[in-house]
Amino acid sequence: MKNLFGFLIATTISISVFGQFQPTSVVCNLSNDLNETSGLLFFNGKIISHNDSGGEPKLYEIDTIAGIVIRSIYIENASNVDWEDLAQDSSYIYIADFGNNNSTRQDLKVYRVSKNDYLNMDTISADTIAFNYADQVKNQGNYDAEALIAFNDSLYIFTKNWDNQKTKV
Repeated sequence: MKNLFGFLIATTISISVFGQFQPTSVVCNLSNDLNETSGLLFFNGKIISHNDSGGEPKLYEIDTIAGIVIRSIYIENASNVDWEDLAQDSSYIYIADFGNNNSTRQDLKVYRVSKNDYLNMDTISADTIAFNYADQVKNQGNYDAEALIAFNDSLYIFTKNWDNQKTKV
């Protein structure tokens, strides 16, 4: 656990310090297929993304130079209620369907997709890791998750708390 927090602190400091001095410019415009891109992942030499809430249950592979969608992968047993982020480990891609702006959702989940299936098929199935917050109070805005990381054998979910402006892991 200490290693995880050390990694997060080092990453945050690096982004904060070094990110200030980097000029930004538009490299390319994304395809209209990605009208509200949310999570990003780099896998197999490609950028993978998805749309936020209400889009099709698809992952989009994006060419790193041109920014065009070169492949879409349909997840046949998933729905995109409010997809927020992507994470990966050596075997799986994780899709975070846990956006909860009003803190009223109780059907939160993370979809788990085999990397082998992802690489070899355009329509795939996902395992579902369902969860809820044991201490959730309806309409209290502290249960909106926005980020996910896979580290060692665990998934870490980061909330964006509207009420108290803090983050829970």
